[in-house]
Amino acid sequence: MLIKGDDYRFVVTEGQHRVTCLAALGYKTIRCRFSFQPQYPKTVLWQDAKKWPQVANGVYSRNLALRIFERFFVGGIGKERMECQIDG
Repeated sequence: MLIKGDDYRFVVTEGQHRVTCLAALGYKTIRCRFSFQPQYPKTVLWQDAKKWPQVANGVYSRNLALRIFERFFVGGIGKERMECQIDG
C-alpha cells in the first residue's frame, strides 16, 4: 500500500494478469491481501522517502524515488473506488 497524505494506492505484486482479466470480464471488486514476504513492505509512506532502502543505499535519489512513487497517483483510481478487505 502506497500512502501519500490521506490518499493511497494498493500495489499488485503478484497476479497482475489475473487482475487484468477479471477487470476485463467486468468484475467491479477484487479481493486482495497483503503479502507477508519481507521484501514487500505492507505500507510505504511518502514522507519516509529518505528511509526507503534503495534511497538510503544510494541506488535512487530521493527526488527520482518520489517521482516514481507519484506515478502511481497519476490517472489511477483513487481511494474512493478502492475497498480492501484485509485478511489476517
